[in-house]
This record gives sequence, C-alpha cells and structure tokens, in this order.
Amino acid sequence: MGQHLGFVKASNALRAHLMRHGVEPESCISFQFIAHGPIFAQQSEMLAHKPLRNKVAALEKALADSLAASGYEVLNTVNCRMGLDAELWRIVREAFAPYFPELAMAKNHE
Repeated sequence: MGQHLGFVKASNALRAHLMRHGVEPESCISFQFIAHGPIFAQQSEMLAHKPLRNKVAALEKALADSLAASGYEVLNTVNCRMGLDAELWRIVREAFAPYFPELAMAKNHE
C-alpha cells in the first residue's frame, strides 16, 4: 500500500488522485480500505487471465459509476467497455453495500 501513496510516479496513483482533490496523504490521520475478493483464482497463463481481467474491469466500472450515482465522491474514472456479468455484479454490489448504504439505491446496471 505504501507504494500507492509514495512518490514514484509509476506506482503512486492513489497519491496522485488524492492530491488532485486537494488532499495531502501526510495530513490524513488514517485511511480505511474496503475490498472484496479474490473473485477469481489466479491464472498462470495470459490467455486464461485476460477474460477474467475484463470481467473484473467491468465490475470496477459498475462499482465506480454506481457509487458516483449514489452521491459518493469517486476519485478516478474507470473506463471499460466490457460486458457486465449481472450475477457477479449483484455479489459485488451486495459486498460493498454495507459500507456504502446509498449504493443499495443506485441504478442496478443490469
């Protein structure tokens, strides 16, 4: 996690997003991270990895869009044109809804 808040431009996307929104990471008392997964097992070959990566990208976009539509401030834009797996989206949405109560009210993306 430290790399994401560090000073190396190739690996500090979180720092960059925070700074663009006027937040200096060093001024924060704490960070709370919420994650869900793993959704799929690790793949040893790129041919098997790519379809699963694309499904996760679609889930990330749906989550970011739904959080924004629910009134939460999302720091980055997720670009993805892959099809959304409705059943996986339901599972992911339900996993995040306890932490983001307004998410339950967002448009379903289905």
